[in-house]
Amino acid sequence: IDGTSFEKQVEKGHYLNLLETYGVNWDLEKVSRDALQNFFDANGQTLDGVSIKTSLEEVATKEGEKKVGKVRFEAPQDYDWRELIHFGGTTKTDSDTSVGGFGEGLKIAAFVLLKEHGAKRVKAASRDWEIDYYFDDVNSEAYRKSIQGLYAKKGKRKEEKGNYLEIVFEGDEAEEKLKL
Repeated sequence: IDGTSFEKQVEKGHYLNLLETYGVNWDLEKVSRDALQNFFDANGQTLDGVSIKTSLEEVATKEGEKKVGKVRFEAPQDYDWRELIHFGGTTKTDSDTSVGGFGEGLKIAAFVLLKEHGAKRVKAASRDWEIDYYFDDVNSEAYRKSIQGLYAKKGKRKEEKGNYLEIVFEGDEAEEKLKL
């Protein structure tokens, strides 16, 4: 890792020091509320200009058809990708009107969506970057037993103004999860 920039490390996948055994428990309503609150706060305490889209489609696989449901929040603001990697990373610290401000909401939301609610993908993006959250094995030197943890991987995208959060569900329950 010496001689490798932090950004290059995150492009390969970065462990967020959050083990699968962490006992947080958010239902889908709490996740939805937190996402809306983040977009509301970043947009000057309004949802004007914020878009929330859902889609459901049948996708052909080798095993047959499967449902794929997506929820996508979009807004005009830009922000720094490093806010999504660090617990405590936030733009809300000095705000008297924003809720939260601890820099944990999206990371916890990604964690519970992937672990408890069957999300197949949780992705956030702004400007020319995107961050994918996922679970993977924790390095055997990092913990005393075999276990998985939450990771984030930074990728590149075509430069665009604004940001988005996209959550993808697959399977028979995808349609029901989109309703929350």
